[in-house]
Amino acid sequence: TKDGAKITFAMVEDKFWKSFCTEAGLEELIPVQLCRRQEAPEAFETMERYVASKTLDEWNEWLADKDICVAPVLSKAQAIRNIVDSGTGMMAYRDFPITGRVLQTNIPHRISSLPTTLDDVTAPPELGQDNLEILLRLGYTREDATRFAENGAINAVIE
Repeated sequence: TKDGAKITFAMVEDKFWKSFCTEAGLEELIPVQLCRRQEAPEAFETMERYVASKTLDEWNEWLADKDICVAPVLSKAQAIRNIVDSGTGMMAYRDFPITGRVLQTNIPHRISSLPTTLDDVTAPPELGQDNLEILLRLGYTREDATRFAENGAINAVIE
């Protein structure tokens, strides 16, 4: 775009391509819809000039009322911000006592024991919180766990 942003075009279907070309005043490009650069270099140059004629904000404004499969290419941070700000609940930040603010992804369907809403998400365990339980399940004794902690092999034994 004029300001260096990128946009993506996915107008494979005739209706989208024809609509775009008509709305953009580029009807001469309709016949070269699925051509590769080497097959229609002039058409690619025309598109590149047209894309570079608008800033990303101008493109977004132009696209706002159109259904033509064109969208800005977002960075990861921009995409996350858009999802969080959209209010769909698919992603949200949660504050946990130990880890602080964490971005959580909502899974819209149940996969094994994973939570299905962000309200079901619980904080991760404290460092070492499950050491004793895990070591006991592995066949170690409580004394072994205490010795591991004293020798620095594990962070702590929390009961």
